Amino acid sequence: MKLLPTIATLAVIAVTHARTLISPYPVSGDCASPGTTDQIVTDFNLTPSDYCIGKSYTVTTTGSLINDVIAPAKITINGKFLGRTLYVDQQDLCALLAAAGTPCPVAKTANALSFALTVKPSLPGGFQIDYTYQATNGNNRILFCRTTSLTGKNCFTPITTTETTATNTITTTAAANTTTTTASTPTATTTAPISTGTLPLPYPVSGDCTSPGTTDQIVTDFNLTPSDYCIGKSYTVTTTGFLVNDVIAPAKITITGKFLGRIVYTDQQDLCALLAAAGTPCPVAKTANALSFALTVKPSLPGDIQFGYTYQAINGNNRILFCRTNQKMLRMPDYLFALDEFALSEAKKHSAQDGQKVQH
Repeated sequence: MKLLPTIATLAVIAVTHARTLISPYPVSGDCASPGTTDQIVTDFNLTPSDYCIGKSYTVTTTGSLINDVIAPAKITINGKFLGRTLYVDQQDLCALLAAAGTPCPVAKTANALSFALTVKPSLPGGFQIDYTYQATNGNNRILFCRTTSLTGKNCFTPITTTETTATNTITTTAAANTTTTTASTPTATTTAPISTGTLPLPYPVSGDCTSPGTTDQIVTDFNLTPSDYCIGKSYTVTTTGFLVNDVIAPAKITITGKFLGRIVYTDQQDLCALLAAAGTPCPVAKTANALSFALTVKPSLPGDIQFGYTYQAINGNNRILFCRTNQKMLRMPDYLFALDEFALSEAKKHSAQDGQKVQH
């Protein structure tokens, strides 16, 4: 009997397409038809949990083998974002298994395959990519095929510093007797973590997008607060620096956001209106040492993806007031995360009920 999708299932689809959902690590599914693979995978695991760009990680597939794993077995990793391939890697699986201590042929009595891979340094970090891990056995049958969603991170190795206090030697001579005393301080080793592992870039990462001497404000600091850049919420822009000319009407500010060279966000506002709302109406005298105003992130913007932004303000005299670039990770409001969890829970419950109906 064919069943119509439940409302909860449709809710999951709607929420998932509304934004990119950073999923628990790893999220794995089977991308091969049952009975077509040389390994019946019961567990697919990637360790460590941080998927670090340029670092190695271990893939472990647990399950029964139908046939021995033989040369020239290979594995292909394909990563896509919004249907576009961003990452491809193909490796000699037998070489990887041999490096892990299990050279081919691997007997079908083995209950797991484990090998190391390295995340290519060219992988863009800070947003979730959908991956397919497909291994092909030397007999040309699919060994396994698994899907997972991962977010690449820039990770740092903790720095270990060693401090050694020099040995102090005190020599005392009394008549014919010589006494030597040695006092030694043990070596102290300290490990200081530089990062916990996640770096879509520090917030904010800002640069100047104008030539020196061409703007009406010489910006020494560009700051966005609060640190969470939330879709549908307001935040404050503060530019600190020296004004060359007064800020006059009709000054305006334009925000442009790009991802992979494509414009995904635009917003243009009356800067004098924003400054007036913040208590500093135009004209703003050139003696002012900062400009501060509030903006709101448009609700239509997709979340949990890092974009490159340009903030360009034009003074009322048609000169550029300032131009700054920034890279930010946009975050969805908490209530949508709660909706995700509720919708997924409801979908599972209704899916189970539908399954029972089919059995009856």
